[in-house]
Amino acid sequence: MIILLGWRLSIGPIALDWAGDYLKQALTSYQEDVNVDFRDAVLIWQKEERSSYAGASGLQVIFYEVEIKNRATDFTLNVPEVSARFSGLAMLRGLLAPTNVSITGLSIDYTLGPDAWESDDDRPFVEKLEAFLRNIQNSNSLPFKMAQQLLLPPQSSRVAGYLRQVSLLDTKITLNDQLSGQQWQIPSAQLNLQRTDSGLSVNLSGDINMATSRIMPIDFYLLFDNDKKEAITTLAFSDLRPSALAGSVEALSGLADMNVPSKGNIEFKIDQNFNIPVVAFNLSLGEGFINPGKIYPEPLKITSAALNGHIVKKESSIVLDEISLQLGQTYVSGSGLLYGSTDRPGIAIKADIRDLPFLDLKTYWPGQFGKGAYKWIAKNIDGGIVQEGHLDIYIDPDMWPAVPDENTPAKLILPPDVMVFRFDFNNINAHYLRPMPMLTGIGGQ
Repeated sequence: MIILLGWRLSIGPIALDWAGDYLKQALTSYQEDVNVDFRDAVLIWQKEERSSYAGASGLQVIFYEVEIKNRATDFTLNVPEVSARFSGLAMLRGLLAPTNVSITGLSIDYTLGPDAWESDDDRPFVEKLEAFLRNIQNSNSLPFKMAQQLLLPPQSSRVAGYLRQVSLLDTKITLNDQLSGQQWQIPSAQLNLQRTDSGLSVNLSGDINMATSRIMPIDFYLLFDNDKKEAITTLAFSDLRPSALAGSVEALSGLADMNVPSKGNIEFKIDQNFNIPVVAFNLSLGEGFINPGKIYPEPLKITSAALNGHIVKKESSIVLDEISLQLGQTYVSGSGLLYGSTDRPGIAIKADIRDLPFLDLKTYWPGQFGKGAYKWIAKNIDGGIVQEGHLDIYIDPDMWPAVPDENTPAKLILPPDVMVFRFDFNNINAHYLRPMPMLTGIGGQ
């Protein structure tokens, strides 16, 4: 009989029309208020593939045009194709229990309403993320329900107790912004949830597109430890241009002046209370144009940059462990700390600067800080180089006014000494006192 079955499967799929009613009943016999329907079902022999989503070879049932309906909530899910492998041991116990399930061609759509951008919620980003995770804990979304099933300890008396892996293949994920009409889409996402000896692993990969343009590839990893009740989460991305990601969304207009390729990763731990104590980040920028906070009249061209650090929720601070910036031949390296509230932040940055031509200084120096010195250098120095320099920026939260005035620029409300630049210079050409002759070859500090 086994030889005959193997020969028949080698020819092609075996239609299971005769078993359709039994399969529909068996699939819902242990799920109250759930009804499953499908157009066709076939039995195939799945060959082993290299993809981690495909799993090992073996007998597999494919269901076409599947409809899953929850009668209690009136929730209906339509899936073009579902394939499943079933446990032989469970069948001996009278259960039709899948071990591996693959869902192909699912579409997930979500729309951001105006309140998504107009909220007066001024909590820090990490606290908002924690609240979001607590909300989805009770979500009815398919991936989260699958994850809950996989987190339960295996039990031979439960259908879900035999489930080892769930994969969502070629899933289209679409995010729409109601205000701007902007749309972000992952046209073919691959999501894999797998039960491990210690808990659960989740992997999501795909390319984020906007209109017909590919914005960036992303990879999301989550490892959940059942004993510790905590999850380690990593988000990796590359080829991201923040200006392209912002699109026409007004709330993201601050990214419009970040026309530079970037890559990096963000990692954080989620504890059993859905708290995120620390978020670590690693960011690299390629050649392009930036204008942070619009402090320059025109975007500044950079050769490369890197930013590594971590966010500490308890102290409401962002620690910048490493800052590096390449501006042509000029190199800047340093570290810093941002703390306090977003409207009255504390800022402490120390940086070393090497090989800065004086002719470029007026380009890289924000003119609203140290305006007098900036104007004199721009007017009177025609050459030379800063071999080594040191930049100190220190802004205490108390230096900001209690009620910030949006119409008053920072140069009028901050003390003039919040930024200090000390440097050694060499081979300077300067008009020290016009109309006296120009001084040449000057060096000093």
